[in-house]
Amino acid sequence: MSWLAVMLAIAGCTESRPAKSTGAPSTASATISAPSTSAPPSTVVPTAQVDAAGSDTDVCVAALHAASSFDDKSAPVIVDAKVFAPIRWVICYGQPGQGGNIVSARSEGGEHWSVTNVCATAPFHSGDAVDGHIEDDRRAWITEDVPTGPVHIHAYTDDRGASWTCLKSN
Repeated sequence: MSWLAVMLAIAGCTESRPAKSTGAPSTASATISAPSTSAPPSTVVPTAQVDAAGSDTDVCVAALHAASSFDDKSAPVIVDAKVFAPIRWVICYGQPGQGGNIVSARSEGGEHWSVTNVCATAPFHSGDAVDGHIEDDRRAWITEDVPTGPVHIHAYTDDRGASWTCLKSN
């Protein structure tokens, strides 16, 4: 599979190619089209401020309480956590099946955190999948796939979490 086909599959797009050449000139050409049910991109910004210290789990619990619903009886799920001194960044969600949001918590210094609900919810159905990565002190992304929808959500930031761009396709 070509890198283009892989990228198009991730984005929910399709690729069509002309048939193999038979020597005769062809008028066929490659076309790339976006899914017709894609919503326009939206942007979200931090929705809460929280003071927290301790482990990634401690920070995640405080962030979830500040910006989402969270049941203290269960441990949160850390999607990714990184430190790029003095910046500390945690992306997490509450227990699957509870309907809470995925949050990004970011701090410069580790005590005062900016928290954003990142366009997606904790997995609810069997087969739901969440992935994410903090690339560096400026860039991070998450994806959520819900096969029962089907829905694919991709959210990313390239401005240190000041805003997140959210893309959704069905």
